[in-house]
Amino acid sequence: MTVEAKKGLLVSGNITSMTGKPVKWGDVYAISKSRVEGMKPQESSYSDEDGNYRLVVGPGKYGIYASAYGATSQEYEKNVASNTVLNIKIPAYQVIMKSSSAAVPTEWFTDWQTKDTDEYVGSGDILFLGKGTYDIHCAGYNGGNNYQYEAGAKFTVNGDMTVTATVTGEKIAKKGLLMYDNACTLYEDGELYLFEPATSGTYRFVSSNSEGDPKIEVRDAWGEYVDSADDDDGNDFDLNVDLEGGEKYYIFLSDYSGDGLTTTVTITKH
Repeated sequence: MTVEAKKGLLVSGNITSMTGKPVKWGDVYAISKSRVEGMKPQESSYSDEDGNYRLVVGPGKYGIYASAYGATSQEYEKNVASNTVLNIKIPAYQVIMKSSSAAVPTEWFTDWQTKDTDEYVGSGDILFLGKGTYDIHCAGYNGGNNYQYEAGAKFTVNGDMTVTATVTGEKIAKKGLLMYDNACTLYEDGELYLFEPATSGTYRFVSSNSEGDPKIEVRDAWGEYVDSADDDDGNDFDLNVDLEGGEKYYIFLSDYSGDGLTTTVTITKH
């Protein structure tokens, strides 16, 4: 069977809130009302930080709508025969998240989730939410400051608003510096170490002589997840990970069972 590929047409525009604020990371969908061979029956995308979106569809009739958490726009029916501009308004409002702690600036805020179901509602210090009552939380770690935190807020949305999240946290002390090509015997559970590779490459982290079930997790200087490992053969881990020279990495070592740990970690470079 031969299927002729159809040329795509661009549907683009801006997604705004009820008060005209550009909605970042809003979802947008185009559902085909007429089957077009060679094109998918549904296309989806999301808006950028300025609320702009782009969809490529085949010619035909579509139902197009956008959504943010707790709010969905009306469905716009469009007969797309050429590139089309469609601006969409969502029944959502801007919620600016503030921090109750001077130690945790709002730029550290990561993904917010509902406390009861852990549903994602947005990220960062500006959210777009539909009307309703919310009980949300987020947690994170800032490697540059060795600080871990939790933030939470309960509020009701009826319009644009500013919410101050209750923030708790603590500074994590580094236990020491892991050195390339050195075997380091580590004690206790849940320790944080600093590793600074001199050159870029693939580094191998291997545990041995373990009393316990060691687990390793690697994060970058900003606390972003890089890689992790638990068991390789028996209770020891064997992790190969690509790292950039001159950068700081934080190595979390813990016991999988939480019973305490003694292990020897050896780092080599391929």
